[in-house]
Amino acid sequence: MKNLRKHLLLYSFIFIVIIITLIVVSIITQRISKPILELKIATDKLSRGENNVEIKLNRNDELGSLVESFNKMTKELERSKDELKKAEREAAWRDIARRVAHEIKNPLTPMKLSIQHLFSIYKKVRNDEFRDVLEKTKVLIVNEIDKLNRIATEFSNFAKLPRRNYEFLNINLILDDVYHCIHLNRISNS
Repeated sequence: MKNLRKHLLLYSFIFIVIIITLIVVSIITQRISKPILELKIATDKLSRGENNVEIKLNRNDELGSLVESFNKMTKELERSKDELKKAEREAAWRDIARRVAHEIKNPLTPMKLSIQHLFSIYKKVRNDEFRDVLEKTKVLIVNEIDKLNRIATEFSNFAKLPRRNYEFLNINLILDDVYHCIHLNRISNS
């Protein structure tokens, strides 16, 4: 009977040790597998295209270092995606700017040459009033064509409008140009 009791006590002790060992192993396994499972879930989210995937884990061991590296990688990936989107938008704007500049510049040169040619032909004729109107019209059109040309050039240089260039203007010359435009309009409507 004494032997049986000793064996029963020994088996009970071994059983308790096995139970405690299983509990400790379970806790350690959970502590190790939880970050790995979270890492797997986070990589699955990333592969599906989700943004700002981050694992919150405060550990100072190898798994903590792995999770920290993963979080850095996802932030860097997000930054790279943003830079790529920005570069794609800039490339699209550059293409648009190039096409618009081309379309604006095409008619400008013939317009400028035509008005200059018209003026040179008319110089030979001696009608002073028409000559004055034609001179002012030529200056006005050439100036506007030059402005359009500058805008088109600036737009082609990455779609930027030219900086404002404030300058003093003679209001009398502007009013005189307006008057002559109105006067020309009246003559052509008569």
